[in-house]
Amino acid sequence: MKLVKLGELFNISSGGTPSRKNMEYYEGGTIPWVKTSDLKSKVILETPEKITSLGLKYSSAKLFPPKTVLVAMYGATIGACAILDAQASTNQACAAFLPNEKVNEEYLYYYFKAIQNQLVWLGQGGGQPNISAKILKAVKIPIPDKFGDQTRIATLLSKVESLIAKRKKSIADLDELLKSTFGEMFSIKGEGFKKWEIDNLSKHSEIVSGVAKGKKYNKTKLIEIPYLRVANVQDGFLNLDEVKTIFVSEREIEKCLLRSGDVLLTEGGDPDKLGRGSVWEGPIDGCIHQNHIFRVRINNNKVLNPKYLSGLIGSVYGKSYFLKSAKQTTGIASINSTQLKKFPVILPPINLQNKFADIVEKVESLKEKYQKILNDFESLYGALSHKAFKGELDLTRIPVVHDLGVESGLGFETIVGELTVQGKSDKAPETREQVLHRLFKGFISDAKNGALSLDDFWLEAEEKLIDVMDEDEPSLGVADYDRVKDWLFDMLAQGKVSQVFNEQENRMEIRPVP
Repeated sequence: MKLVKLGELFNISSGGTPSRKNMEYYEGGTIPWVKTSDLKSKVILETPEKITSLGLKYSSAKLFPPKTVLVAMYGATIGACAILDAQASTNQACAAFLPNEKVNEEYLYYYFKAIQNQLVWLGQGGGQPNISAKILKAVKIPIPDKFGDQTRIATLLSKVESLIAKRKKSIADLDELLKSTFGEMFSIKGEGFKKWEIDNLSKHSEIVSGVAKGKKYNKTKLIEIPYLRVANVQDGFLNLDEVKTIFVSEREIEKCLLRSGDVLLTEGGDPDKLGRGSVWEGPIDGCIHQNHIFRVRINNNKVLNPKYLSGLIGSVYGKSYFLKSAKQTTGIASINSTQLKKFPVILPPINLQNKFADIVEKVESLKEKYQKILNDFESLYGALSHKAFKGELDLTRIPVVHDLGVESGLGFETIVGELTVQGKSDKAPETREQVLHRLFKGFISDAKNGALSLDDFWLEAEEKLIDVMDEDEPSLGVADYDRVKDWLFDMLAQGKVSQVFNEQENRMEIRPVP
């Protein structure tokens, strides 16, 4: 590879912003207009805002052709990049690298991703961080001797990037599965729960706020201890990647020390994140929480399950209560302990709550597996990107044609050793449908006379598919759900399973026919 300045390879331009005072420049516009906040994905297909031909004519905005690579030059998004899929205009904060025959646009895109931290560093200083076209022109890019190697590197990185996206989607799908499962099990939509008791949260729990950072002490002996900040408490999970420590008194430790089963909730933030929280399982010994987090400790687990309570608070029902009760100013909403104590807890039968808690545990176990796979892929991407732009990869077996819909073959598996499918044999491998059908028949067989829970089956199938299928397979999707429902309807028609109404839990159940 040889290092070449970007200014020697590209015509670098930028756009402009039509005057906001003249609505003729925007109303009814059909010309896509890209801002730096739109540089979120690899390819730009659409833009939130469009301008008119008058806006284009009477401003410094310009039309750029497809395959133009855009890079953010100002503010918090410095270094963010994307590729135009169609002709579009941009504002002045986007640097536009017009396509040419010397550099593959996807190769350039992945190089900018690789050096984004460097671009951020170059933009430091002054009130608002920024880089200029002059700075970008001086940046050097490694150019392989063979043009085809640019495409090979783009193919390789794009493949791993797609695997990362699939794993992220798998995790997001599991979160959605939990939400839909909660809704189906408890039918909490407005006032659809007529039979169950409703009581104030304060009657079933102890609610405590945490320690304040920066508190001044006199001569009290202080102890350094880990503590949770608002950033650690997310909607439905805890992010413990960075847990800081704080010096506090023994008395405060006694008051705020977390125990397994405590429900943690944030007191404020963006309205859509109000009351977000999760259950503490004790992953860190001797941990407390700050004052912007409420700790809810349940008095009697035979009446209220903490995982169910967390699900209830995070449901539409819970979020609606907090939005109505919260104090809101300039886009920020907050709740106090009084409002939290008055939260109307719906109390279904404890066995139903515990069943949901079991599903939560299975989902969390699956998410851990997916997260591990995701972490491996992200580490792999970083290593491959580093080696690729230093010319340290053997690219001879990577296909030149960049087509993610086609298997990349042995060359890809050789370079990305972690992705190689192991245990191949002469026996034809099972198809995805065959694996799913085998698991479904086993699930029905094992159920005996108990109620069949498709939620349990989805979780079991998802976990088994991780072990049976190639990691490149997407997680369970709509087609899989439709197949299973068809199989279940066939069994209903054949009299192998039946529908029974469970009066205690107020819902329909499907049971195997003995």
